[in-house]
Amino acid sequence: MRGDQEGVKARLRTVAAERGTAAGHALDEATVERYAATIALLPPPPCAVLDVGCGTGVLVDVLGELGYRAFGIDINPAAMDGMSMPHRVGGIDAIPEEDQSVDVVLANEILEHLRIGVYEAGIRELARVARQRVVITVPNAESLAASSTRCPYCGCMYSAHGHVRRFDRTHLPALIPSFSLSHSGEVGPYKLRHNLIEWHVRRRLLGRWPAAPSRTCPQCGFRQPGEPTVRSGQGSGLSRAARWIAAVPWRRWWLIAQYDRSADP
Repeated sequence: MRGDQEGVKARLRTVAAERGTAAGHALDEATVERYAATIALLPPPPCAVLDVGCGTGVLVDVLGELGYRAFGIDINPAAMDGMSMPHRVGGIDAIPEEDQSVDVVLANEILEHLRIGVYEAGIRELARVARQRVVITVPNAESLAASSTRCPYCGCMYSAHGHVRRFDRTHLPALIPSFSLSHSGEVGPYKLRHNLIEWHVRRRLLGRWPAAPSRTCPQCGFRQPGEPTVRSGQGSGLSRAARWIAAVPWRRWWLIAQYDRSADP
């Protein structure tokens, strides 16, 4: 099934539906596409694959079905309760594995969440543990301003997605020490243009800040009420056409990159 992209996506959807939205780790159609693109960059099974920040483990479990020796780590033990493949509690800044002990290490939508210190340690840990390859996905040229919300309690502005850093293609080539960038691309639906004037009028002047259900203010600790919602897809044909026209410069949501260990000099 590994070479059958539609079959892989169908299985990802099925496992995600069975897993539900535990711990807020829901799976939308865009994420299904991103996971399938990640699987396409892996060497053939049965190589060992570690998913760092695996969440509910949908990707890990599907990799196991495909014949990989897959396992995951996450800082949230409750999120991993439904996993069938091996998993353990751990963070990217101190991965509980030996040097070069795993063929491939994955970091899907993790790096943009890491604060100073944790980020640098996490990058070193990815390079330390991976024997052959590292595969990452990060938001593509994200506007942190466009995705910001405002705490209704203390007024602090912060990312509605919990992101604290921005990536574009210029960041990719030298990202992982001792590894060379072998492939990079874009995946997911097209992004809408960030209109700076609209942002200032709607949010700064009119005070219409988007809600960020379940997000916690990094300044005062206030947790916004509600639960995160899931995008069911990419919308109608008309909305997809409008998104395609408005995308600048034809960017998709995520960057995906494959790094292979450099040969020793």
